[in-house]
Amino acid sequence: MAVTNPSAALLLAFALAAHAQEPAPPVTFPSEVEMVIVDAIVTAKQGGPLPGLRAEDFTILEDGAPQKVETFEAVDVTARAEEAPDEPRPRVSVNTGMQAMNSRSFVLVFDQDHLSPIGAGRARAAIAEFLGFGPREGDNVMIVGTGGGAWWISRAEAGEEGLRPVLKRLEGRYTSSDAPDSISDFEAMRIWEDRDPIALEQVRRRFETYVTGKSREAEGIPIRGQERLTEGAKEFVPDDEIRNRAQEVYQRSVIRNRTTLTALARVLDSLGTVRGRKTVIVLSEGFIRDTRLGEYDTVIRAAQRSNVAIYFVDVRGLTAMPAAASAQYGAMLPAADVAEQITQNLASAEGVETLALNTGGFSIKNTNDLKRGLMRISQEARRYYLLGYASTNPRRDGKWRKIAVKVARPDVEVRARQGYFAAAAAGKDKKNADAAGTWRPGVQQALDSPYEFKGIPLRLTHHVFGEAAPGKARTLVTAEVDIRGVAFGQEGGRAVDTLECLLVVVHRDSGEFQRHDQKLELKLPPDVRTALEKRWLPASRELELAPGDYRAKLVVRDKRSGTLGSVSHEFDVPDLHGWRTSTPVLTDALEPRVEGQPLRPVVPARRAFAPGATLYFQFEVYGSANDPASGLPRVSSGFALQTSDGRVVSQGQPA
Repeated sequence: MAVTNPSAALLLAFALAAHAQEPAPPVTFPSEVEMVIVDAIVTAKQGGPLPGLRAEDFTILEDGAPQKVETFEAVDVTARAEEAPDEPRPRVSVNTGMQAMNSRSFVLVFDQDHLSPIGAGRARAAIAEFLGFGPREGDNVMIVGTGGGAWWISRAEAGEEGLRPVLKRLEGRYTSSDAPDSISDFEAMRIWEDRDPIALEQVRRRFETYVTGKSREAEGIPIRGQERLTEGAKEFVPDDEIRNRAQEVYQRSVIRNRTTLTALARVLDSLGTVRGRKTVIVLSEGFIRDTRLGEYDTVIRAAQRSNVAIYFVDVRGLTAMPAAASAQYGAMLPAADVAEQITQNLASAEGVETLALNTGGFSIKNTNDLKRGLMRISQEARRYYLLGYASTNPRRDGKWRKIAVKVARPDVEVRARQGYFAAAAAGKDKKNADAAGTWRPGVQQALDSPYEFKGIPLRLTHHVFGEAAPGKARTLVTAEVDIRGVAFGQEGGRAVDTLECLLVVVHRDSGEFQRHDQKLELKLPPDVRTALEKRWLPASRELELAPGDYRAKLVVRDKRSGTLGSVSHEFDVPDLHGWRTSTPVLTDALEPRVEGQPLRPVVPARRAFAPGATLYFQFEVYGSANDPASGLPRVSSGFALQTSDGRVVSQGQPA
């Protein structure tokens, strides 16, 4: 086949006589029951998770009142699944298949704003080890950097190798200082916000010791001008200097803490619709407990609402004596001040430790063997119990309800969520609707979630063509929406609605992403609506992408009903150098003919076609050698079209 351009293109047409599959009808679910789901970890003292318990072994109390266990599931994934052969990525991704909504989810939060470069290296190493022994086939793994950028969500089958490029680009941003004239976040909070005179004097004594090499004997609050170190009746370290520096340090800590807490709340919200054991592991050097930050309570509420356990891994490991006891300070500080430095080391991570305690997790700290602690987290997530009950308290008052789970066995420990907020009556407490339990997922939560929302059935695929710009390929991402899941209104005999669409495409190695928002205003005559109910509503976006692995996620929201649909699709853009072909296009429709232009196929996402339809198959070839006789590219090609069960429908011999 001779052509007059650098690439060769082929469009074939053939009749489809085989019976094609009709699009699957929208998935329907029974009416939602207001069931409280609690996942409980039961461990034997001095031992691991306890298996073999039954529903009658558990007692659930809500605000002290016994509750009947309506649903019970003992989850045990200790047996490693047989390794399945690697399967190619699906050409078309859908959200209409079965999902293991009660499988485990692991979210590894890389706290960039509280990790130094050294701590970041330890965190990366710990994550790499955990990926080797923690997740099992079928589990979901998310890696989240708190410093911004795209998250990466993968199935456990990808393993450490598949996630190594994601880890490589995560860096620590925190620069700590052990200089004698530094002020810690905890000291800064006490001095600037609490106006604590004791903390101010402790900092003053440390500064005086560092500047003068002398140590003041008094350990309490001195009388101004009498016991403070002076030179020529002038204080070495006046109050204003300390308070100003404390203000600066505290304000920086607020920014860092808010960044981390906001990212954590977003992670927890993304897990709100997921059942099963949800484990969030925060790898950090810790942050202080600042009760003035509303974001802290937001994280607690989100964790309780989503039934998530938070674990804290302190990558600092074993800590030695405080820097104040080292030779760089010169004269020794008073004993009480050295003790205070040790206390501050504990307080420096109190914020994240409290998060773990309040959500049913625990902290791994004061150890260099992080692997052992991570193995404990993994073991707890392998054996757990899902308990469901319908509350005997019918009031929809939006109030907090305390949960206690007990097991009728001696010498056992039980960890479970501490409670939940009841739903609020319609229209009540709108300002605090989130706290009252009336929260519902939105577009951002659907985008972040490791699972796919099925309210609106979707299909998503990709096609890679020629080079659109130096080093970048023209890539078409195509989606199709089943409008049978849309709550249309009627205006002038037409079906009307608005679909809010969000497409995000992330490059795995660099973390660079493209985000595209679009609103589809639908005003469909009856005949068009009927046709689209069979073929689905198409939408596409053309991108310029460099070679590499990508993950696309599409979220569609029905504006009238708030119903959500989402689907993820992983694909790769090949190396653009050398000989290659485009992604083949298989379709039953052509674009309108343009005089003087070759026929162009409509690029669909579906793979089901009506019996008797004419199918068109097109692909392009790049980098082929020129024929010596004509000076033009010349290629030979053949094809075979098969049904999903392998039956050949049509084929052509190489020519």
